[in-house]
Formats: sequence, structure tokens, C-alpha cells
Amino acid sequence: MRPLQLPTRFAMYGITALAILAGAVFAWVLTTNSADAQVANGAYRSVAVGGAHVCAFGLDWTPFCWGSNDAGQATTPSTQERRSYRDSDVQLDAGQDWTCFRNIYFNWSCVGTRSERPDAWANHIGLNHRCPNTRYGDDGRSSVVECSGHNTYGQAAWGNGNWGNEQSPVVRWRSGANHNCLQDEEGEVSCWGRNHVGQTNVPDARFNTIATGKNHNCGVTTDGEILCWGDNFFGQTDGPRGDNYVNVWSNSSADFNCASTTERRLVCWGDNSEGQLDVPPSLV
Repeated sequence: MRPLQLPTRFAMYGITALAILAGAVFAWVLTTNSADAQVANGAYRSVAVGGAHVCAFGLDWTPFCWGSNDAGQATTPSTQERRSYRDSDVQLDAGQDWTCFRNIYFNWSCVGTRSERPDAWANHIGLNHRCPNTRYGDDGRSSVVECSGHNTYGQAAWGNGNWGNEQSPVVRWRSGANHNCLQDEEGEVSCWGRNHVGQTNVPDARFNTIATGKNHNCGVTTDGEILCWGDNFFGQTDGPRGDNYVNVWSNSSADFNCASTTERRLVCWGDNSEGQLDVPPSLV
């Protein structure tokens, strides 16, 4: 496992510290006042990362967004609509310039460039290909990721959880711009497709979860650490240090990531050209 790099530019609400590295701002909360401590200690129930924006549900299931809003993709539902977003069945999905919210009635409402949610989760859709489904292999145990679309770099080839002579079911798969990664039930990760910046060169580690960005990937290892590989032009693979991370998000059109800790503290790093790293210090 490669050593994790500590960001040298970061922003911390409550301590009023700000540092910037290669255009990337790192933000997290270490404050104890009542408003901001809510962010640090569990303000985010769920998160969706778009191309240059982020949307999330707060503790009370209130939706909110930040970052690019040039197409209205960071527009949250109205106050009246928010009454139907207060349940564990509520979900989020986000693409390059759109966001969709699912309410308690299982209805999706979308903002941005889409009026309807795609027929696949955004993290299964690449630039010109998609990998929406898995199916069981011939042995009835292993599973295969089914892909379609442009195959210039082999990104639409089907992937499976084959490791040597053993096969393991796929439990998670994600699509980048022109590549994909899958994770099997043993925590092994395999990537395929375009590899011009090392995005399919998986580090030697086992993972609890993974996320794919435009030309990079990040995962939470079984040790609770953030480990990233691939393109690092915006510092998107310089993940935060620590061993208390539980989830990570990115997008096939994104050059940044967000991750949450065991305390449900949200951290974002990478490109901040649209303020997508500027995690709100408090919630309404």
C-alpha cells in the first residue's frame, strides 16, 4: 500500500485555517459551537457528487447542495417539497450537471439538465458507455458486470471478480469517464478501460468501498484509510490521512471526491474551481 499523502492546503471551519495546494481546497470541521458541530458530528445522511457540485441530505433529511449551479443542478427542492424527503427511503443521484432526489413516495424529482433520472445510477455511467447491471456467472456464484457503449479503450468489455482460479461475486462497481472498477466480496478491486494516467493500476490493498472519478479512483481500505490512484492534476488522489473513513464518492465527470468519517464528518478534496469543496459550515 502506498503511503497516504497529507494535504498541505486545507480549510477548517471553526479553527479558521485555510490553505491551498495546486488549486485544491480541503475543508472539514473541527469546531465545537452548536451550529458547526452538527456538520462535524453527523450532519450528512447521504451524499451525491456531480461533475462540479455536491448534494446531500442532512440529519433531518433536508436536502442541500453547493458548487456549480450553472444549469440549476445545485438547486434544492422547495420548502413545501421537502416535507416528502424525511424518511430512510429518500435517495440522491447526481451526474455532471444534474441532480435527482427520491422522496418517500419513491418518486424522483430532478434539477439541472435532466427532467428525469437516467435508467441507471450515475456512478454506473461513463462518458460514452455504461455498466448498469451484473449477472451471475455460469458457476452460479461469481458475477459479471455487464457494460455497453463505446469500447475504444475496452471500457465496455464485461468485468468479473476473477482472481486467479477463484471467483468471487461482485458487490460494487463504478464507472469513470472511460474506465470502470469493480469490488468483489473479498475486498479485491479490479479496473479496466483507459489507463493513460494509471487509473486502472489498482494499489495492493483490500477495500470496503470504492468510487471512480473522471480519470482517477478512490477507495476506503479495510483499515479505514482513503487510498486513491490515477490522475492527480487537481490533487484528487491526495486523499486525507486517517483510519476512520467509511465512505467515498466521486463522479465520472469529476476531478474531486468527498468522503465521510465514522463521526459522519464530510471531507472533500481535489478541484475546487466551482466551490465544490466548500462544505457548508452549518445546516438550516
